[in-house]
Amino acid sequence: MAFGFARYDLTQITRRLELLEVSPDPKKPITLIVRGAGEGNRAWTSAVFRRPTEPQAERSSPWHDEAGRERIAEIFAESIIVGWENVFDDQAPTEPVPFSVEAVQGFLVELITHAPDVWRRCVFDPVFNKGLFRPSVDPVDLGKG
Repeated sequence: MAFGFARYDLTQITRRLELLEVSPDPKKPITLIVRGAGEGNRAWTSAVFRRPTEPQAERSSPWHDEAGRERIAEIFAESIIVGWENVFDDQAPTEPVPFSVEAVQGFLVELITHAPDVWRRCVFDPVFNKGLFRPSVDPVDLGKG
C-alpha cells in the first residue's frame, strides 16, 4: 500500500538559491542548485563524519580561518551544491564556468571570504531548512500515491 509520502524524499529534492547581492547582473543572478543538508543526504553525512577531530571550542566558527573555509567549501561542493547558473570567471566574463566540485570549492571559498553575510544568509542557513525542501502539496492529494 502506498500513501504518497515518496514525494517527500528530501534526498531527491533540489532548490535554486539566487545570490542577488553578489551577482554582476541582477537580471541573471548567480544561482546555486542545492540539496538539503542533514538526514537523508548520505553525501552530507559522510562528509561531516570525515571532518577533522579538533575540539570545536578552538574556533568560534568553522569558516573564520582559511582551513575552515576550505573544509566547509569542500563539504558543500561534494554534498550540497549539485549545479549552478550564471557563474563566470573574472578572467573570461563571457564564458560560464563549467560546474565541477573543484570550481564550486573555489567559488565558495571566495564567497565565504569576501561576502560572509551572503554565504550565511543565502546558502548556509537555507540548506538546513527542511521546510524549504518540502514540496507544497494539496492536502486533498496527500493520500493519493
